[in-house]
Order: sequence, then C-alpha cells, then structure tokens
Amino acid sequence: MRFLPAVLALTLLAFATPAIAAAETYGYTATAAEPSYVEGTKRVDISGDNDYRWLGLPFPVTFYGTTYDSAYHHVDGYIDFTIWGDSNPGRQVPSPNRPNAAVYAFWDDLVVDGQAGVWTATDGVAPNRRYIVEWRDVRLKSVPGSRLSAELVFGENGVILLQYRGLDQPAERGATAVVGIEDARGTSAVVWSDNQSRLSDGTAVRLHVPGTAIARGLVTDANTGKPRSGIALSATTGGRTVTTTSDYYGRYQLEVPATDPRITASAPGYPAEVLTPGSTAEHGAVTADVAIKSPILEAPGTPEITVPAGGRTTASVPVRNTGTAPGSWSAIREVEGGAVPPRPGASGAIRSWDPRAVGVENGYGVADLDGDVWVSVPSAHQLVRLTPEGVVLGRTTLPDTESPRDLAVVGDKLCYVNDSSFAGGAVLHCVRPATAEVTPYLTTAPGIVGGQSGLAHNPRTDVFHLVDGTRLDTVKGPSHADAGALVSSCTIKFSRWDPSYYPQGAALGPDGDVWIYEETGHYQRSGRIELIDPTDCQAGTILTWSPIEGAYNAAGIEADAAGNVWVFTYPPYAGPFPSKGPANIGLFQTRYPAYSDLPWLTTLASPASIPPGSTGQVLVAVDATNLRPGVHNVALALTTTGPGTPIVGVPIRVTVT
Repeated sequence: MRFLPAVLALTLLAFATPAIAAAETYGYTATAAEPSYVEGTKRVDISGDNDYRWLGLPFPVTFYGTTYDSAYHHVDGYIDFTIWGDSNPGRQVPSPNRPNAAVYAFWDDLVVDGQAGVWTATDGVAPNRRYIVEWRDVRLKSVPGSRLSAELVFGENGVILLQYRGLDQPAERGATAVVGIEDARGTSAVVWSDNQSRLSDGTAVRLHVPGTAIARGLVTDANTGKPRSGIALSATTGGRTVTTTSDYYGRYQLEVPATDPRITASAPGYPAEVLTPGSTAEHGAVTADVAIKSPILEAPGTPEITVPAGGRTTASVPVRNTGTAPGSWSAIREVEGGAVPPRPGASGAIRSWDPRAVGVENGYGVADLDGDVWVSVPSAHQLVRLTPEGVVLGRTTLPDTESPRDLAVVGDKLCYVNDSSFAGGAVLHCVRPATAEVTPYLTTAPGIVGGQSGLAHNPRTDVFHLVDGTRLDTVKGPSHADAGALVSSCTIKFSRWDPSYYPQGAALGPDGDVWIYEETGHYQRSGRIELIDPTDCQAGTILTWSPIEGAYNAAGIEADAAGNVWVFTYPPYAGPFPSKGPANIGLFQTRYPAYSDLPWLTTLASPASIPPGSTGQVLVAVDATNLRPGVHNVALALTTTGPGTPIVGVPIRVTVT
C-alpha cells in the first residue's frame, strides 16, 4: 500500500467536500465563499515571467502568528513574507524549500506581458481595511492563448480571500497550479488545490483561524512614558501560544482568542503584566496598551564617612528607587577609586580642563597616582603634578636623557618607553615622580620597538602592552624569568571604511583588554578611545570620541584604580603653524570598573526589596586599623534588578583622621 502525504490527503478530502477544504496543525481552515472580485488600482512594476518586487504593506498583516509589514510580490501568482522564492512553480507544499511564509493565489509559471499586469489596492477604513493583490489577465507560459485573473485579499482582521476571474479552460482552473498557504518553516500548509482543475469564477476561497481576533496596542515605559521596543507579548489560543515583540515605536499586533483574550507582556528585568482587553466578535479587533514598570535604583550623592586612624565605624549608605516597580540587588562588589569617587555602571566625561590654561604646555601623557594627576612634558623632560581639578602643585624635572611620553602606572612609579631600536628593543624607565628617582625597569627582546604610540601595564599577569603604529606587542614584565620576551604580537584592525586612525596612547582595560586612544587623519572627524583585544587586535567597544574635533591631536591615556581613564588631547592640528585653542585633559567614566577586594570595607545585611518611591540602605563597616590617614574614594557596585540600571554605582568618600 502506498501512503499519501498528509497534505495531499487533506487536499483530496477537500475535493470531496469543498465546503471545508483543508486544515493543518496551526489552526487555519479553508472554506468556499461567495466571491466579490475587486480590481487593483495601482500597477506594480512587475513583468515577464521571472520578476518580483518587495513592497510595504498598507497595514501590518498577521500570518501564522507572525506580523509582517512588507512582502515579496511575485509574477508567478503568490506573495511571500520572508525571502524571495527560487523553487519552480508546482512543487508540493509544505516543503522547507523556498518559498515559505507564502500565500499562493495561483502559483504557476505565469507571464506578465503587454496585455497583463500585477495590481494592488487598499480599501476600507481602519481597523477594517483590505489589501488587494491582483494578477490581471496573466498568461500561463505553458498554454498559448490562455488568460486568467487571480487575486488575494488580506483583511486587517486576519482573514485571507482568494478570488478568480476569466477561468475558461482546465489549465486556467488550476490544472498545473498550487493554491493555498504555507508557514515560514515549510512544515505546515493548507492546500485548496494541488494541480487540479477545481477553481472557478463563482467560488472564492476563505482562509482564517477560527475563534481568533487581532489585538493591537502601544507599549510604553512607565518610568518615562516613552515607547518601548523589544517587549515580548504572548497569548494562547487552543493550546497554541503565539508571541510577538513591540517594534521601534512600541507598537505591536498579535493574534488572540476572540473570547476572553489574555496577553502577557514581559521582558528580562521587568515584572510580567497580564492584559485583559475583553471579548470581541470572531475576527474583531481589541486594543490593549501597556506601560511596563521597572525599578530605577540610584545613589543620591556621595556619602562622607569619617573614621579615626586605627578605629572602626559603621554607616548607612542610601539607595533610592525612583522607578515604578520594587527593586533590589543581588550582589555588591567594591571599586577602589582614584582622584575622584568612581561611579560604576555609568559612562561619559566626569571632568575636564585645559592644561594650557594652567601653564602646562606641550604635555603628552597623563596618569593618576595616589590621588594626584601627573602630566608628562617630553620636550621639557618634566612631570607636572596637578590636582584632579587642574591646579598645578609642582614640577619634577628629569635628566635630559629622559623623554617621557605615554605613561603607565606600575606600583608607586610612572613608567614610559624612553628609547627603542630594532636591534636593542624597547627600553622602559620608571620614575618615582615626587623624588625624580629614575630607574631602568625593563628592556624588551630585539625587534620590539613599540611604546612610543602607547604603553599599558597589566599587574595581574605582569605584562606590558607596547604600541608602535598599528602594531601591538605584549611582553613579559620583570617578575618573569624571561623578562622582556614577546608574548604576542598583532596588527590593530581598524574599520575598512575609515582606516585613517593612528594609536597614540594605551591603557589597561577590562578583562585584560587595552584601551587605545586613536587620532584620526581626517580633518572633519574626531579621534576615539577604543577597546582592543591584545591577543588578536580585534576592535571592540568605543568608549568615547575625542573631546576636540580634528586630525592628529590624540596623546596619552591611562586608567585609574577604578577603571576609568585620564586622556590628554591636543588643540586642533594646524599643519606647519602653531596650534591654537585649548588642549584638554579629561577623566572618562567607563562601564567596566576595576573591581577590588578592599579588606577594610565590609557590606552588611541589606533590604530584600525597595518599593517605588522609597529609599533603602546599604550598611557598611569601615576598619581603619591599617588604613593610612587621608581621603579614600571608593564605590559599591550593586547588581540590581533594574533593566535600565543593571549596575548602580554608590560612591563613598572615606576620610581617615
């Protein structure tokens, strides 16, 4: 016995009982209906026998649970929603071969010649509009002299109608055509006619999912009132769950049960919302808007904690919830600050000032050491000490043999590449800036000439990253038996669309990556700070663009203890003329804090949840037994349940008296 394919069996059943022609696993049914042929009014630029156009739809169309706003319109009597089809007409459906997600009004090898055309039209008023696609007076390529018209009508309510005109001979009635619908995976279909002469002018084909309606609405953020994209909305009909997501404008459309529809709106970090818009008639429309609630946790200000030297104290640090849902945190990590209290989870400029305005000319490198900001001036063989606000505290003059450019903090020293040659390698010197004590620190293996375009140190693995042009070399530090040996080397890969970037400074980034300050060679663009993987030089996150637009004006960069970066930028390049205008030293917050385990700071029990509009407390204990007198800037990084603020930085200033 030969078993018939499931869809073919359904088709034969439909032929015997045309009132209900076919059904499939999703829930669509096809029934015969009274025709009401509607001519298209706008001609589509489709001709020949192998042509198509991708056209926007006048309203969203929900088909097999997915909502589309455009579709491919094909000369061969069908449209599909996902990708243009390449299978020959007449293949069996369903099939994973293209086309899929398709409505086959009359799928055959058709020709649109001078007497024929593909037309579209829209009629009705929302939410009851119709979109018509008509293949008018087309010819069957295999049947000379044939002419037929076929059309599909999408209802805004989810109903599809197939209609015909001028079917005078067996081939025109579908003897070599496929008529029906197919899902996007090519696993389910409703076939009204499969190479059978059973179409007629007097019968339309109505395709629909019984017992369903269309829900539409707008998703907004309850905190801001702005539209929210990417929110999942789902409903269950007859044991089948369909899901969609809100678009860029916050809009959605979803197939729902006509009786007692329930729509669940959800997204990671948001409490689920269940919408109950109420029952409607079959293929009616319901509206269900939703404002998605979420917590917003923030730290109001920078708490000050004072503790005597050798003493201990506890304090409460406030965290406020300004959102619309309860919020909490699941973990607390500590961040040791530098010159200013860090703010984990944020990014952008923290502060900036003009070094030329305070008397620092021709600077290059910049670094934070013990709460002070140090700027290198290679031409003067100097290191200038400043406050984080840009007040000059002093100048350290180095021997004339020293030419510090990009700086790297190593312990209590500032290090730089003082000289390099292919035969002798790169020579790193380090200086204790307060005393001007310079010591040779490391000489790399021959052939490594980097460092003039950027130097960074990773204390966890004791390796240096040296940049020369677009080459990034990683070498071993003094703690290794083969100090100076090459670990890896790669070429920084800039965008092929804009290759005119040149590294000028380097700083340690998160997870062992390296921040590179890149200047541009384009006069109408800006330099940028980009994260680079030192093992293969693949580019990653761009932290920020240069604070001064123009070419050839990037300089040094260095990370502070909190993982933020100090950056030196020259005035705009003026060619052979002296540069005019201000320079810039800026501190930029990154989203990648450098976490520390501070033995003198302990977080105690915290509240499980903070209601909207309320303030909770983080309890901390400070043990100053081994803490030096002075100011210590730190922060707590809270991993929160707020999707908009997954990491909340709580800055704290501890003063040991």
